[in-house]
Amino acid sequence: YTKEALTGMAREVIPRGGWSSFRKAELIDEIIDALTKPENLKRVVRSLGAKERGALRTVLDHSGSMPWEAFDTRYGNDLEESRYWNWHTPETTMGQLRFHGLLVETTVDEVLYVAVPVDLHENLRRILDQNSPPQ
Repeated sequence: YTKEALTGMAREVIPRGGWSSFRKAELIDEIIDALTKPENLKRVVRSLGAKERGALRTVLDHSGSMPWEAFDTRYGNDLEESRYWNWHTPETTMGQLRFHGLLVETTVDEVLYVAVPVDLHENLRRILDQNSPPQ
């Protein structure tokens, strides 16, 4: 991630100020710390729309990752969106999930995947289950 992207992400996921002067590595640590706190993660998930929460659930239901192309086919991609998240908030489902630090890209055996960070799986499942309508 660029410093601009991380600054935009921090604005969304860190519930307090004071991080704008951090260097890139410090900012990454603060974002990780914020996302691994259950109450803060709950706030972040509640800020998402229904489509983003559904997409997040889908990735978690696929053991936390799925091929990028499969996600793109179902939810679209963020290739046309600015990576300067400090100034331009993503609008796509993929862009919103990445912007909130809930979805990352990874490559395994030369196949591109989207994945939910492992440290967030358990809390995200719990949060999404609490916010699901009764069936």
